[in-house]
Amino acid sequence: MPKTGKILKYLACAAVALLCVWLVAARVEWRPFADNLMRTDWAFMFFFAAASVVALVLRALRWRLLLRAVEPEVGTLRVWDAINVGNLVNVALPGAGELLRCGYASRRNSYDRTLGTIVVERAWDVLMIVVLMAVTALVGMKTYGSFIRDSFSVRPELLRCALGAAVLLALGMVVVVRYRDRKPFDRVASALRGVWQGICSIGKTEHKTLFALYTVGIWAMYILMSWFAIKAVPGLSGLTFGDAVFISIVGNLASVIPVPSGVGPYHYLMMLVLGSLFAVPDETGVLFAVLCHEGHTIVIIVLGIVSWLALTLRKKSC
Repeated sequence: MPKTGKILKYLACAAVALLCVWLVAARVEWRPFADNLMRTDWAFMFFFAAASVVALVLRALRWRLLLRAVEPEVGTLRVWDAINVGNLVNVALPGAGELLRCGYASRRNSYDRTLGTIVVERAWDVLMIVVLMAVTALVGMKTYGSFIRDSFSVRPELLRCALGAAVLLALGMVVVVRYRDRKPFDRVASALRGVWQGICSIGKTEHKTLFALYTVGIWAMYILMSWFAIKAVPGLSGLTFGDAVFISIVGNLASVIPVPSGVGPYHYLMMLVLGSLFAVPDETGVLFAVLCHEGHTIVIIVLGIVSWLALTLRKKSC
């Protein structure tokens, strides 16, 4: 039954991706798209790829700071390879890569705590999105304010669903704590304790300032990636660096949607944002999305394969 549930979940995510791809394909005229692609400035895409690699390096260094609180002897190379292989798996199976990289980077008795460090990572990324969104909205309220207000307005039915989910989660936690010494709740309680210890790793991190600097550096690279892609695409010369910041935020929100390879929602949302805010033709908006998404995916695939081979060779030599 669990396997059937996973298959159904994957099929549902794939259906969402296909729907978004169809919506994009129905609106785009492919001859102008091809003409713009031929006029793309590939030198800026080289800088895009370089910024993408730097962002991944900073992610590895930041994660290692957290891991050292639960795995003191963890090496930078192991963390780097674990992240790359995890990202590679995420291309096909969204979310599965996070579990896999925990396995590569942790020992058997610290897996749950390692998973907790990923929760910390995600929390800080969400915080950065909120901060950047607030700053962008304040600075460019005239340009972005209505879009933010319309996109993130909370509907009553969604609020009720969120509240119901929170209540169920709280009840589940109460049951687990109450019967933590009985099976099968003992395993769940043990896993939750490990995750909580991993979350608390931020308090045990020796270099908190360095952790914050890595986080800022990661998001600076994301913004530069959007800026380089803007400079590469013909027809986007009117966009500013501030626009690149906003586009980067929206793009990262779209990438959270768990679809195979991330294809579809990101392209559709980028096309809508560029069209509605900056009057960019659909063909140009989709080209920007393709260069960003597929460019980053190629970097992930290449690094993932190299890291997988490195991990395999090291394992055989042991």
